[in-house]
Parts: sequence; structure tokens; C-alpha cells
Amino acid sequence: MVKDFFISYNRADKEWAEWIAWTLESEEYTTVIQAWDFRPGQNFVLEMQRAAADCKRTLMVLSPDYLASVFTQPEWASAFAQDPTGEKRILIPLRVRPCELPGLLRTIIYCDLGGLTQDDAKTTLINAVRELERVKPEVQPAFPGSKPAYPASGKTARPSRKNPELLAAAEILDLLTTTWTTFVAQARIRNDLHETVRKRLGITEHLEYERFFQRFYPEMNEEELHLHKTVRAYTSNVLSEYNRRILDILQEHPGLLASVRQLPELKRHLIVWLAKFNGVFASTPSMCLVYVGVEEEVAFPKGVEKELETYIARHTDDSG
Repeated sequence: MVKDFFISYNRADKEWAEWIAWTLESEEYTTVIQAWDFRPGQNFVLEMQRAAADCKRTLMVLSPDYLASVFTQPEWASAFAQDPTGEKRILIPLRVRPCELPGLLRTIIYCDLGGLTQDDAKTTLINAVRELERVKPEVQPAFPGSKPAYPASGKTARPSRKNPELLAAAEILDLLTTTWTTFVAQARIRNDLHETVRKRLGITEHLEYERFFQRFYPEMNEEELHLHKTVRAYTSNVLSEYNRRILDILQEHPGLLASVRQLPELKRHLIVWLAKFNGVFASTPSMCLVYVGVEEEVAFPKGVEKELETYIARHTDDSG
């Protein structure tokens, strides 16, 4: 039986995914969601593929964790391939936490659920999935002049579109949040791979991760090569895309570079990181990580996110 929606999510957003499924089913829609429909003993990959194929649409529960997950990519990529122009609305992104969309996803309009009241989130969700050409409110919108000019959304106030440098700072902060989440996820697999190879081969020599994996790549077994490929996918599919976007923003906004102390250092880090990625990583299958903080001595500037938050908060009130 064909169902209405397959809900694609990362386990960090399980509560959001279940709320979305419950809300839709209360409105007589049908859903498939891993938490309720995938049973012990089933093949996860096959069930995921079957769910995506047997549902009319795929709902993406967007967050930094979702975008950082290698395992959610096939779920939305399959739906995107069926409707690359978005005319059939087969893929509908629902953003529940601040994050910036990479590559192809950037062309798709998403709806925001994070930061809304439950009633507003329900209305927004239902409007997002309904077959309507236009969503006009049933009552006249309130006059915006009586509200604070820049209400907070999440932890950081979202600046006015009239101030491009504040918008740039907010976008960089969202991108950094996703790259950090990606790095943490990648590091877990990196550590497992390092420990597995080290124990199996009896390695006692201490090597920096990048050199370790390059040196012992030829000696990895099938399981270890799979982990290596997964670590490499985080670098090539997520980190490179977001690092390139951050660097582009920095180069487009020299005034922002002059206003936030650690941004010039971040720019140097990204230039070297991307040069190494383009010049070495892309053509070296044995390489799964790109580090520039040890030998190149251009480490990621710790605390830059906090500086960006402070900059945005300090300048938001007078950004009109």
C-alpha cells in the first residue's frame, strides 16, 4: 500500500520526527517512520529503500546532525533524483534546528518548524504538505511595527536582511555549527577505525591520524576499508562543501573580517584546508582526512563561534 510520507531523520531528531508523524496521522495522512515501522531483525538498508520507494513523498527533518550524517544522504538523494526541479514536491525539507543546506539542497524551499509554538508549528507543517498553490492567512496579519524589530530565533538573534554583514555572520555561524557536528560524527568512526587497525596489525608507533591512515591503507581488510570510505565521505561530501561556502562568504564581506577578531585566522585555515583538499585529497584514495593544524600550523581558531554570537548580539539592535 502506497503511503503519503516517508520521514527521513537523524536519531538526534527522533522526537521531532515522531511529533511530525503523529501530527500528520492525526490529520488522516499516512506515514512511514523508522522508530515505528522498522522492526528488529529487518534489514535497515532494505527497509529504508522500500519506504522511500513506497511513499509518495519524503520529508527531511533538517538539522546539523541530519546534514552531517552519511546515512541520511541516500534517503533524500533518491527523492531528489525523482524530482530535481521540485515541480512534484516529492522532497519537502522541514528545518527544526538552524543549519545551512549544501549543494543541491540549497535550491529547494524549506519550511522552519524550530522556534515556533506547537500550534504554529502544526499549522506550518500542514500547510507545507497540503496541495495548495497559495497559502494565504485566514485573518489579517498583525501590524509588524508593534513588535521588536529583531526577535530571537534559537540561541542567536536573527538579523535584518538590511544588514548584509550581520546576515553573513549568521550564515557562517550556522555553517560552523554543522561542520562541528560533522567533525564529531566523523571522529567517532575515525577512532573506531584507528583502534581496529592498530590492534589487528599490532601497531605501537604513534602517528598523526592523517599519516596513520595513509600508511596502513594498503593493509586494511574489507570491514576497515568500509569505515575508511565512510570517514572519507564526511570529508568530501560535507566538510569540503561547507568550508568552501564559509570561505566564499568571508571573501565577499571584508568588513566582517575586520570586525570579528578571529575571522582572518579562520580564513587562513580554510584557504590552506581547501588547497590541501583540492590538491591532494581528491586524487589520493588512501586519504580520508584533511588536517592542517599540525604540520601546516594553521589550526582552526577555537572560540570563533562565540565571537560571532557576540558580534551578532551586539549589532542586532542597531541594524535596522
